[in-house]
Amino acid sequence: MNILYLSDILNVHDERLMTLFRDAGHAVTLLTFYHRGPELPKFVEGFKVIHERYAMYPDGAGASRWRLIRDAEYRRDEARACLRMKEVLRMGRYDAVFANWALTSGYVAAHAAARPLILFPWGSDLLVWPKLHRGFAERAVKALHGADLVVCNSKAAAEEAKKLGRVRPDRVEILPVELDGAKFEPRPRNEALRESWGFKDKVVILSTRPLKEMYDHPTLLAAIARQGCEDFAIAFVGDGNLRADLEKRARDLKIEDRVRFVGLVENERIPEVLSAGDLYATCSRSDSASLGLLEAMAIGLPVVASDIPANREWIADNQSGWLFAPGNAESLAHVLQKVAADEKNRQEVAFRGRAIALARADARKNFPRLLARVEALAKAPRPHG
Repeated sequence: MNILYLSDILNVHDERLMTLFRDAGHAVTLLTFYHRGPELPKFVEGFKVIHERYAMYPDGAGASRWRLIRDAEYRRDEARACLRMKEVLRMGRYDAVFANWALTSGYVAAHAAARPLILFPWGSDLLVWPKLHRGFAERAVKALHGADLVVCNSKAAAEEAKKLGRVRPDRVEILPVELDGAKFEPRPRNEALRESWGFKDKVVILSTRPLKEMYDHPTLLAAIARQGCEDFAIAFVGDGNLRADLEKRARDLKIEDRVRFVGLVENERIPEVLSAGDLYATCSRSDSASLGLLEAMAIGLPVVASDIPANREWIADNQSGWLFAPGNAESLAHVLQKVAADEKNRQEVAFRGRAIALARADARKNFPRLLARVEALAKAPRPHG
């Protein structure tokens, strides 16, 4: 197949999905309006790339401080992106079009009447943003209505797609395809990395979530600052706009000696980094299927997660992980102390968690199912007009 792939995020999800299609023998062309940095991420070098840059679209960086002007500028560049999408479709013959993120790429592809269109919403583009602004909701609905197939990585996202866009159930698939089960296997604890962080004798909690508001890292900091949690330390792996604020919070709580901001780490090194931890924690207030959580489960780390619908799809409390009340540092501290105190149960729970992650999220099982659906859509007759 000749596949046109749209994304403006260009993160690990894009890298893995594009690579899976390429390794299956299909030609992949990337169309992106990315301007998060001066250069495209290195992983796109192995693909044909169409890169268009607009001043405002899709991130709104450098916008006017006047709302009416800002909105007009954004709509102008969004319209340009839609026109460019139509041009790309006219110039090339594609058997399938993939759009990653409903509010931007999905909307552009649907506006251009791309067919067959496979939409990949990743969570907050359905679960969070449409509830904040009518314009976001309209874009999400347009993307959902234009999709021939909506591929979600959680039941929570799939149910919202059906509700928000009134998408027929037969056009929605729950297929997590990000987890590379072959790479995430249990390994000896990485003592050298722990020592480099200064955490040789600590219970090390790992987080690989971006340092952004949605992931509620302040609750994790507040939890280990509580009495009885003096033996816990945190390694934040990743980056984001809240890093400076989190560093200040750690100092204010007088726990800066037990917190490390590791920064961005190449995808290939994530298994190595996870092996340096004793526990994995995610405090997200909203989520679809968290890749970081699934990777931690697959490598055999005990996981502690906020008690939200998407996490409950993977974690039965005290069976395949542990849940705590979202935003509640006291609840999280209690769970951490309980988990740390019972090593035997901790390892048994981690073993069951690994089995669940591999059974339900491993790309080696799920990608062939996705590929079969896409090939069927590509071969189906297309309507005229």
